[in-house]
Parts: sequence; structure tokens; C-alpha cells
Amino acid sequence: PAAPAEAPAPRAASAVADSEYEAAFLHSLLPLAIADGQGAFVDANARFSELSGYSRDEVKRLTIFSLIQATDLQDTLATFKCLLSRETPAGAAFLIDARAKPRADGVRPRLELAVELAAYAPDLPDDAYSHIAVRVVSPSS
Repeated sequence: PAAPAEAPAPRAASAVADSEYEAAFLHSLLPLAIADGQGAFVDANARFSELSGYSRDEVKRLTIFSLIQATDLQDTLATFKCLLSRETPAGAAFLIDARAKPRADGVRPRLELAVELAAYAPDLPDDAYSHIAVRVVSPSS
């Protein structure tokens, strides 16, 4: 008798997921980044890096709050609190005024970021959110 067919290796499924991630996120023409529920960047694509002035590795060492002017920080924290509340409708996006990496002349170009809760699991504790999608919607020089 023939041996039962083996289930596909987890590695193969992971490779498919990785290639879909690369196609949809890393190679997107939209400037996209992902942050965790605390605001720490998890990843960014090339277009986000280009507009923010930070390399992908540099973005991964920052938080959303690193891009905010000190004068706007309190409003941004209030926006974040609202975003992470269970009362916020799924897919609701908030606009945040941010600044890119300083140029050689010391100016930090303005970036308008759209942030939205990408997903959360309702059966997890209130502080257990997954990721926040961050998109540059209005760069200026």
C-alpha cells in the first residue's frame, strides 16, 4: 500500500506568505509602514523610507511618536488613545501631522500620516492589540 500523503511543509506555506507580503507591502508604490500597538514601527516599505528620509532599518528603531513635533505630541497621544479604544469603528483612520528626517539644511519636511488599526482580537485583553497601519498621505518639501 502507498504511504499516506504528507501535509505540505510549513516552510512552503511560509514562503508563499512571504512572497505575498513582498508583493503587497514591500513593493507597493504607496508609502506604507506598520507599527505595533505601542507605536513602535515593525516594518516600512521603500516608498515610506524615501518620503520619511529614514532607511527601513532606521524606521524599525523608531516609534510613530519619534516623527511628531513636541508641540503636537499631546494631541497625537490623544488620537492614539482614541484609535486603540474599542469604540473606534473598524477601519477608522486618523490623520497625524509628522516630520521627516532632517535634511542637510536642518529642515524636517512635513508628512501627514494616516493611521488606522489594522486588526485586533476581541477575545484578547484590552491592551493586546496587534498592528497599526501607517501611510503617508501628504508629503511636502
